[in-house]
Amino acid sequence: MCGRFTLRTKLNLLLSQFAAEMAGGVEWEPLYNIPPTTTVPVARLNEAKRRELVRLKWGLIPSSAKANKIHNGTINARSA
Repeated sequence: MCGRFTLRTKLNLLLSQFAAEMAGGVEWEPLYNIPPTTTVPVARLNEAKRRELVRLKWGLIPSSAKANKIHNGTINARSA
């Protein structure tokens, strides 16, 4: 996982590319410096099996974590 990324795509283009709908309460603005633990827009399947754009916290939860929360020190991972 990279340390930071940007998300500058216009909302209508993003929704079109992912064939997604806007979930209630999602506000949109370009983000130019997104570090881990930031809440970002994400396309996912809802219960009706349709894609929707929602806001989720970005980051990793290591398998060694005692609590189900994102660890600020873990920003890179490698698959075995």
